[in-house]
Amino acid sequence: MKRAIQSLIALTFAIVVACGFQAQPAHAANGCEMVTSTSPCILEIKDTEKHNVRISTGQVLLAVYTNNSFKNPVKVTMSTGSQALSEVSLAASESKWQDYKFNSVNGIVLQATASEGSVDATVVLVQAQSQQK
Repeated sequence: MKRAIQSLIALTFAIVVACGFQAQPAHAANGCEMVTSTSPCILEIKDTEKHNVRISTGQVLLAVYTNNSFKNPVKVTMSTGSQALSEVSLAASESKWQDYKFNSVNGIVLQATASEGSVDATVVLVQAQSQQK
């Protein structure tokens, strides 16, 4: 039940972000200046190039991955430098979310690949602001 509620919250968050923030223009979609809780990064990935994203260390990063293709599966790889951290495989029209915690990394690289056809994926990234108790 707890997992279902978390999934529902993540889906609601993804819808709010998708409706509340416009996608970046094509010339700015290669990287985000900085991902924060008030400035999410929306990457429209339509190629197999590497996309650099700056993040803050010590904060949780929430990533929502969406495959916009109605027929081709897509795999999105998140890495730091040459080390792959996560590979998210998406079936046609599928979305998934995942959270990450980075302690000593201030940038990540996202790259999408498709086994057949072209790549058409969207990745929304946002970080939680840390609160001191």
